[in-house]
Formats: sequence, C-alpha cells, structure tokens
Amino acid sequence: MQNDSILDEDNYSKQTPELAGFWIRFGASFLDSLFLIPLTAVGFLSFVYIKDFYLYAFLTLVTFVYKPIMEGVWGATLGKMVCKLKVTDVEFKRLSFSKALIRSMPWLFVSLSGLLEQYPLFSLEDFVNADGYLETLVVQSREKSQTIVYVFQIVLLVSGLFIAFKPRRGLHDYIAGSLCVFKTKN
Repeated sequence: MQNDSILDEDNYSKQTPELAGFWIRFGASFLDSLFLIPLTAVGFLSFVYIKDFYLYAFLTLVTFVYKPIMEGVWGATLGKMVCKLKVTDVEFKRLSFSKALIRSMPWLFVSLSGLLEQYPLFSLEDFVNADGYLETLVVQSREKSQTIVYVFQIVLLVSGLFIAFKPRRGLHDYIAGSLCVFKTKN
C-alpha cells in the first residue's frame, strides 16, 4: 500500500512550503516574547505591587489570546511574520481560528494552571502586605507549590523537542492538524 502523506519527503514538490525547524521557530517565539513585554510588565506590576488578581488574570488571558488570534486571523504571530513563517493546516491551507485555538491549548493549560495556583495568594495578608518583589517571592515560595505548572511546562518542552526531529511538528501541531512553514513567494 502506498503512503500518500504530505509529510513524506518523496512527495514534496518545488511549490510545497518547507517545514520550519526548531531554531527558527524558537527565534520567532523569542521575538513574540519581546513584543509582549509591555503586557508582561503590567502583569508583573499587578502581581507584585498592585495585588489585583482580576487585572493579573485579565492580562494573563490577553497574553494567551495573542497567539491564536494572530495565527487564526493572519496566519502567523508577529515573531513568525518577522521570521517569514506561517501556520497552515496539513494541506498547506490557511489555518482556521478554531484550529489555531486548539493549537494553543498547551499554553492555555500553563496559563490557567498558573492562575489557579496564584489565586489563593491574593487572599493572604502576608502577600497583600508584601512590599516589593523579594518579599512577594518569599511569601509565594512559602505558601504554594507550582507542581501543576511544572507538569504543563514539561509538556511544552517535550512538544518543542518534537520540532527538532522530522517531520518538524510539535505535539500542538499534531493535536490541531497544523504545520509551521516558511512563506513561499506566490
């Protein structure tokens, strides 16, 4: 039986986009983190100095929706655009918003698990009265563990390691039926 998978190297044509590897995707992700610094900074301030969980949660969720909105509407995040990458479905067609959202689920789990573990801190008098980052960090380390967050971060790491090997797809790509490819000149 013949395998007609688009992921087989024998089936690639000159017009088929090249799958993006680990380092270029890492670079795009790094650029995205730079673009998100303003939101991250305000989230940090809301956690350490303002002590407003709802503002912190709102900023965390806004930071999360950046990726699926960008990939679902424009086909790439800002970092991917700079690196000349785009996210497609397995037929190299535009990724739907629903698939972009599914593709981002591992990051949503990290964000939500972090919020769930941070929420109890905001009701602690020691946390609310902590003055500055170091005092906040001391209260945080004393009062909670980040077991759930660590588990999801390991899942993200394993997903990233998948990208290093052919066919250059992370777990999130398999889940959503997506590919990250270099833009072709059409």
